[in-house]
Amino acid sequence: MNKKFVLLALCTVSLPAVFAACSAKSEDPILPPGNTPTTSASSPSPNGDQAAGTGGDGNTQNHMEEASEGSNPNATNVDQKKQDEAAIGSTNIVSRLHACGKVGYEALGTFLASRGVDLAGNGAGQLYREGRLALGVPNYRARISEAAFPSTAAFNKMFDIYTLAATEIRENLATSEACPGVAAVGEDGRLTADAVSCIIGVPATPNHVVLANFFVDDTAYADRKEEAADLGIAALLTSHELCE
Repeated sequence: MNKKFVLLALCTVSLPAVFAACSAKSEDPILPPGNTPTTSASSPSPNGDQAAGTGGDGNTQNHMEEASEGSNPNATNVDQKKQDEAAIGSTNIVSRLHACGKVGYEALGTFLASRGVDLAGNGAGQLYREGRLALGVPNYRARISEAAFPSTAAFNKMFDIYTLAATEIRENLATSEACPGVAAVGEDGRLTADAVSCIIGVPATPNHVVLANFFVDDTAYADRKEEAADLGIAALLTSHELCE
């Protein structure tokens, strides 16, 4: 099966699950289908104040399930909106809850290199070098700064880069600058918790590890453990780097 199509399917399935995993306590198992708690204005989310739109520890912002729910239906009451935002924090914090900034070109290169990707190589490094325009690099002669927001082309290029980078990260993570000595996979062929933490940049929960090993634990990949691990790494990168 085409590796890229398989990865697209994994991301489609895993992204909502990753957010659900982040909202659960680390010791909690993944919620089975049909057991996901519902929230409303009268029944706030367990991870924060549903009316104010705040998230919980380690979780992204909670949005109201319906536009007409909450303390300020349809956001028509300006004074109430100010009160709700004041409950969240400063204007700087409020703006971050709705921001979707682009990963800078140089920052992307630094991240990849620090995880074991050869930027001068013919794999992910070549896509990175040749994808400068799609990734929104600045054009100083035309007095154009680097793009502040990701475009569809940038998303597509980053997806391709992460897909190819997964193999290099699996092979080179233990000798990388960011996580020296941390093996990407254990003796059982599964991605380790330390490796997942290094890849996503935050402490991995048990649910993160389960999702990372979605294909590794699939019997259909019993004789393709390395390929399965690569798919898991690529899914982690895309779900945590491409603006959720």
